[in-house]
Amino acid sequence: MREILAALIDDTSRQMPFLESAIRAEDSQKCMRLAHYSKGACANVGANAAAAVLKRLEREAADHEFPECRASLANLAAEIERLRFEAVAIQTPDLTRTGAPPWGPAAPRGEPAGSTPAEPRLPAVPWSERESWGRQG
Repeated sequence: MREILAALIDDTSRQMPFLESAIRAEDSQKCMRLAHYSKGACANVGANAAAAVLKRLEREAADHEFPECRASLANLAAEIERLRFEAVAIQTPDLTRTGAPPWGPAAPRGEPAGSTPAEPRLPAVPWSERESWGRQG
């Protein structure tokens, strides 16, 4: 998953200057094509927030709403940075949840390692799910 996410971040980051250029030139067709391509890539790997921004950007370009496209591009940049942060989090074990390394707690003294069951670790929660925390319904 790390490799897929890294490839998505890299590819989308490379597309952003082209999107910016298309927005500046007010080239609706090019902007729509680039946004559509990146939207599909994001949706395929579950980067739903980034895909939603790109869907909005694609619609705005179709409607020739270029000031809104600029705002959506800024939102996309923020989403890509958030994905970059998540990619780093996937690569770095989170020792703060249980206080134990990801392979479980150390065995009690005098017992061989692996003789006690490891405490269950909480799974990493994607940002898309964190956004709904605290919301009703």
